[in-house]
Amino acid sequence: MSKLPESFSDLKRMVHLDMSGCAGISSLPCSLGKLANLQDLELSNCSSLQEIPESLCAITHLQNLNLTSCDSLQRLPEAIGNLADLQYLNMSKCRKITKLPESMMELQNLLHLDLSGCGGVKEWLLLGGLRRLTALQHLDLSETSIPHEESDVAFGNLTSLKKLILVGCGINAVDFIGALTNLEDLDLSCNIRLLCLPESICNLKRLQKLDLSFCKRLESLPDSIGALGLKSLQVEDRSAELMDQASSLVHNSRTLPVFKVHADDVSGCRKLHLLEGDHHISELRIVSLENAMCLQEAKNSVVAKEHTEGLEEWRTAYYAEDGVVEFMFPVLDSLTIRYCPRLRLKPCPPTFCECRINGSDQVLSSFEEVRKISHHTTFSRATKLKLGIIRCQSMEVFHHFSALQVLMISCCDKLTSLPESMRHLTSLRSLTLEWCKGISAMPEWLGDLYSLKTLEINGCESIKSLPSCIHQLKELEKVKIRSNRK
Repeated sequence: MSKLPESFSDLKRMVHLDMSGCAGISSLPCSLGKLANLQDLELSNCSSLQEIPESLCAITHLQNLNLTSCDSLQRLPEAIGNLADLQYLNMSKCRKITKLPESMMELQNLLHLDLSGCGGVKEWLLLGGLRRLTALQHLDLSETSIPHEESDVAFGNLTSLKKLILVGCGINAVDFIGALTNLEDLDLSCNIRLLCLPESICNLKRLQKLDLSFCKRLESLPDSIGALGLKSLQVEDRSAELMDQASSLVHNSRTLPVFKVHADDVSGCRKLHLLEGDHHISELRIVSLENAMCLQEAKNSVVAKEHTEGLEEWRTAYYAEDGVVEFMFPVLDSLTIRYCPRLRLKPCPPTFCECRINGSDQVLSSFEEVRKISHHTTFSRATKLKLGIIRCQSMEVFHHFSALQVLMISCCDKLTSLPESMRHLTSLRSLTLEWCKGISAMPEWLGDLYSLKTLEINGCESIKSLPSCIHQLKELEKVKIRSNRK
């Protein structure tokens, strides 16, 4: 698709327009401004798009505008400040933009602003661009240049901010941080000039996540961090002294659990045996455990190591003192396992509500073995499942997930068709397929998923049409087909 017809503006009732990944579109018709009821405009990855027509600013009900990775976009409409209802604006990776409109500071209902990797940010900040956006709750300025002389004034007014991401901004101080008393998530990673954190960080009573990874000059942390209710503190690639201090602060926290993993030192088995600590956690992640015989220590609810392909077994149960077999984590809210291709969960995976498995084929096989264990036959609590980079040709595991509501399957190139066991997912509301290039067609039994409300197909280039049974999906509200060049 290279352009939209002028008659497109006749669709007066259109509320949501998604053209993401339409790389052939270089411009939008001026008649787009006649879509008076449009609320969501998705233009991400329209890599040839060079400008947005001024007429867009007439769509005063527009709430969400996504311009992520519009690589050729050179300017925004000068009157963008007229979009009084705009709440979400994402311009990440719009690197060719050299100047942001001054009227952007009039977007006083804006809640989410992402300018990461966007050009023209420094000049806009020097003009006081952030000062009037006092409703902001999410702000991402990663990979931009933040003028130190403006930071205290610019950020000091953002007292509603809940998430602030300043990855790789070259900042050497964050003295303004103590004023952001509603902040819950702060990411300062990859700021190699950052020397210290101010004691005023203790004002952030609601802070839950703090990422200081790869801040190479940061040598110590304020003791006041220990009094915060942090759930996640990340300090990767730091000095041993700072790591020890972080461990001590985490250990003294009232909310952040500390775990130690015992290895079998005698046999040297590649196994996870027992995590000691508070078992009442909501989230557990195992990330990239390559060439490790065992995990030595997990300092918070995220178990994270880089590239570990050697880990082969995680014992999810153990014998208690009375000889009764107990599960290490009886019920998890979230389980994430990434790039552990040999890892198997024995005697069975833990129960969870949400699960994400990437690049870990044998973990998926562990679900198949569940049927052999009489006391742990289903995952009836599971409502969300995301599977990625799985190299097996079939995934006949879905009969375990009777309550599943959200399913995402991505980058599974060897999968040639959707597994038959999926047809029983009658509670499924959202199905997403991404970059599964081996799937050539959607099955006719898709109509059996009568609760389905959202169907997304992204980058599945071999799928050329939708099945005729799609009319049976009476609850279907949204269909997205993106980056499908065929």
